[in-house]
Amino acid sequence: MGNAYGRQGAYAQAIEAFQKAVEIKPDNHEAWNNMGVAYEKQSDYTKAIEAYQKAVEIKPDLHEAWTNMGLVYEKQGNYSKAIEAYQKALAINEASGALTGLGWLYFILKDKDNAKQYFEREVQVNEDHDAALMNLGHIALIEGSREQAMDLYRQSIAKFPNKQNFFAGFEDDWQYMEAYGVDKEVYFGILEDLKTEQ
Repeated sequence: MGNAYGRQGAYAQAIEAFQKAVEIKPDNHEAWNNMGVAYEKQSDYTKAIEAYQKAVEIKPDLHEAWTNMGLVYEKQGNYSKAIEAYQKALAINEASGALTGLGWLYFILKDKDNAKQYFEREVQVNEDHDAALMNLGHIALIEGSREQAMDLYRQSIAKFPNKQNFFAGFEDDWQYMEAYGVDKEVYFGILEDLKTEQ
C-alpha cells in the first residue's frame, strides 16, 4: 500500500502505510527503506536517515538503503558521511548506483581524477549509466577536449529516457563547471548545439 501511495506522490500516506507495516513487523527492512524514500521526497532528511539506518540495522547488506543514505547525506552537504555510505553500498553491490554517487561527490569536491575513475567504472558495470556519461563529458570539457566531451554528451543523451532531464541536469551543473573555470559561452553553446541535434 505504501509503495502505491509513493508512486502517486502521496508521501504522507505512504509514510503512514510504512509505519503501520513496521508496527506489525518491526524487522521489515524494505518498509523502513521505503519509508526513508518517502521522507526524502518530503525533504525530511533527518527522518529519512533514521529510517535508512533502521533498514541497515536489520539488514546490513541492503545496498539500496546505503545508497539512499548517501544521497541524503549529500543533499545535506555532509560529504564525508555520504562517501562512507556510498562506499558501504559499493562493497555490497558495485552496480548499486554508488559509483555515480561517489564520482559526483569527488567531482563537486574538485577531485576530478577520483571522480573520473568512479564514472568510468559505472559505465563498465551498469547499463543505466546516463549520468556517468554526462559527468565524463564534463571532465573531458574541463580537460580541454570539446570533441570528446561532445561525444560523451551524445552518448549520455541517447541513454536518457527523457531527453529534457539531460538538458535540465546539464543546466543545473553549470555552477560546478564554473567552479572548474569552464567558459560560460562555451558551456551553454554546447548545450544549444546538443539541443539542435535532437
